Amino acid sequence: MKRILFPTLLIATLLAGGLVAFAIWRTSPASAEDYVKSGKQYYEEKNFKSATLQFLNAVQLDDRNKEARFLLALSYLNQGDVSGAAKQLRTLLEYYPYETKANLELGKIYLGFAAGDPRAFEEASKIAETILKTDPKNVDALILSGNAAANLRNYEESVQQFEKAASLDPENAVAFLGLPRHPNRVIAEIVEGPPISRRYH
Repeated sequence: MKRILFPTLLIATLLAGGLVAFAIWRTSPASAEDYVKSGKQYYEEKNFKSATLQFLNAVQLDDRNKEARFLLALSYLNQGDVSGAAKQLRTLLEYYPYETKANLELGKIYLGFAAGDPRAFEEASKIAETILKTDPKNVDALILSGNAAANLRNYEESVQQFEKAASLDPENAVAFLGLPRHPNRVIAEIVEGPPISRRYH
């Protein structure tokens, strides 16, 4: 009887211990990375509201979390909250001033929602300049710079930037489309190539 009772008690004790450990694990606070992982799942499902909540939780735990902050900005953008997106991008760039993706997104916001305010175009131009200092062949930054210059009526500079972008990426339609908008500028020939594989939004 004792031989049977002892293993039974041992198994019961181990099971109870396992349940307690599982309960503790379940109730332990989630980490910033846990929230980022959950937020990315919601983001991929285009459930941007739930993704926003998860990324907010992540940056509350780790305000320097680059991925969480950037995806939070994109989540706001996908919900039409441009102001919220710009705020998150500016915060991210305070910590990581040379983060290319964040700089480009903020520059696009300045261009797209400037409402003719030259200060916004100047900010977009500064952002492009920041990127090009470390990556002079960044096509998206060249296009950003060209658009900002065009809106500031610096047409010669704008043409130069679009020409650089087009020479670096001949398949990029935006680089070519930026050229004919400028006064006294005629494109004699546009080389036809394979289908466009990349666009600048």
